[in-house]
Amino acid sequence: MPTITILRDDGPLTSVIREGESLFDAGAKVTAGIDTACVGKGTCGLCRVKIIAGAEHTNPFTDEERK
Repeated sequence: MPTITILRDDGPLTSVIREGESLFDAGAKVTAGIDTACVGKGTCGLCRVKIIAGAEHTNPFTDEERK
């Protein structure tokens, strides 16, 4: 199963990500501390992350995420 690595100031966190699962949800499983006001729906912009490698394996942005 694919994994993601979240780089934080206090060290990296690794999480298994299932097909169709969002990066936000995968981060929440390992208590990554990704801020959100919309509970991960992609509408507030607080959960914005920078993908360093592997973006070609992600789903296209939703209309809400493009805003």
